[in-house]
Amino acid sequence: MEFNICRFNYYRSTCPFNLYLRTKIYNCRFNFRCSKRLMKLNQKAVIGIDLGSTAIKGVIISEEIKTLSYDKINTKYLNLPNNNLMRKEFLPEDIYTRLCNLIRSLIYKAEIMPSDVAGISINGASGNTILLDKNKNPIGNAISWMDRRASGDIYDILPDIDITKIHQIVGWPWRGSFTFAELAWLKKYKSDIYNRTAYPCMYLEFLIKKITDAWEIDSSNATLSFLQNQEKREWYTTYCNMLDIDPNTRPSICNTGDIIGNITEDFCKKSGLKREAILVHGSFDHPGAAKASGVIAEHDILLSCGTSWVAFFPIEDRSTSISLGLLTLPFLLECGAAWAGMISLSRIGMVIDRYIDILCYEKSTDRYLWFNHLSSQAKPGSNGLFLNLMDQREKKKLDSRIFSSYSEENIARAVMEGAAFELYSNIRKVEKSSGIPKRIVMGGGPAESNIWPQIIADVTGLIIDIQEGQLAGSTGAALVAGRSIGVFTDDLDDYKMRIKKIKTIYPNYQNQRIYKEIFKIYENQKQ
Repeated sequence: MEFNICRFNYYRSTCPFNLYLRTKIYNCRFNFRCSKRLMKLNQKAVIGIDLGSTAIKGVIISEEIKTLSYDKINTKYLNLPNNNLMRKEFLPEDIYTRLCNLIRSLIYKAEIMPSDVAGISINGASGNTILLDKNKNPIGNAISWMDRRASGDIYDILPDIDITKIHQIVGWPWRGSFTFAELAWLKKYKSDIYNRTAYPCMYLEFLIKKITDAWEIDSSNATLSFLQNQEKREWYTTYCNMLDIDPNTRPSICNTGDIIGNITEDFCKKSGLKREAILVHGSFDHPGAAKASGVIAEHDILLSCGTSWVAFFPIEDRSTSISLGLLTLPFLLECGAAWAGMISLSRIGMVIDRYIDILCYEKSTDRYLWFNHLSSQAKPGSNGLFLNLMDQREKKKLDSRIFSSYSEENIARAVMEGAAFELYSNIRKVEKSSGIPKRIVMGGGPAESNIWPQIIADVTGLIIDIQEGQLAGSTGAALVAGRSIGVFTDDLDDYKMRIKKIKTIYPNYQNQRIYKEIFKIYENQKQ
């Protein structure tokens, strides 16, 4: 019973009271089962974190590549006074605390001891901004990448910038947000605070410093700062000088999978992990999810459907991605598809939700189920209704005339078809240069629909694999950690430790022929 006492004392000292009570009543049969699992693990498990914009998700995966636990905790943004929805901020310590609480929960649910966790890696939506003093402590709140205060005229905050060169240098075209833009805005409009800043940086850089005391960032996430020369993997002096930043004070740029080091005493105390646990560099969220989903070769596409719909394409040549106007990121540097390009249907999910709210407002049933039901009752083509969901006028104000001219069923299907048409329009631009894709791996809310994936398959003519999307980002991070510290074997096949596939959807030949003609009309109407 020695193991029982150790386990009991650990949870008694570190867990909330309700967990303490649950631990106290565990019987010997349960503890014996846990003891056998720990002996089998032999202190080899890894944690993967997906540091998302709306939630932090995590998994613990054993050396046998089995998911031992999964959990998530929502992020929290500040209610700012007189906010016109342009600004989005959060407390720097809040994310750190939530991450620590999530790790405690993961360990508890996995029924393992903290010493069994060999390492941790973090993928996430980077590009959040924070100002640090000379001791690398926060000055004020952190600013989310979704903040729009810098989205106006670029020459107002960066008068000497050559906007035509940004994409080639940093990998992404100018977005009017992310760290470069937000720091330039702070420099001009909050100069009193900015001038007291020793380290203007991304939030993830601060978080890594809190976890390991190291001043580093991976090249994938450094892209979102818009301050990195992506090809050379070094800070771009010209852009740093525009912000009065000495490039030598910026964090060291590393590769995804590089070992950062052991975690700090403070992180041990708050997360429950042991000092021996190692932090490994992760990546931006979509490359991490692609690895876990088995999307590692050219001609495969990862489609993540959320607030924005993002199509992720592994690409061998960076210049091809840049020439196509794609958001470009380093990907699998150790093998063929060294780069990846992304198409983002920005905020299309918000427009879709507005239609769903109107169509399903008075329904007592689940509104997404009702939306799927409505769409299933309409025929391909939605009786001639076309909705360009990316049209700025459509995004700002829904056309009320369609609600009096078309049935709810046709409007619901037109929304689904509009998203599929816009996706296919962008895929066609890529396939002209890099070849015809073979399949789409789809995750997110629309992937759970019983009709939407079929429409996408019929419009694009591609096979659709539906996977459990919630685990992709965090599993990708765990995979990187496990390979780097030797928990998993260092073999490319490990990238195919896929998230569980739910089903495969094939194009319907008859519908495909119909949509081929309809798509021509859709493209002509956009011009």
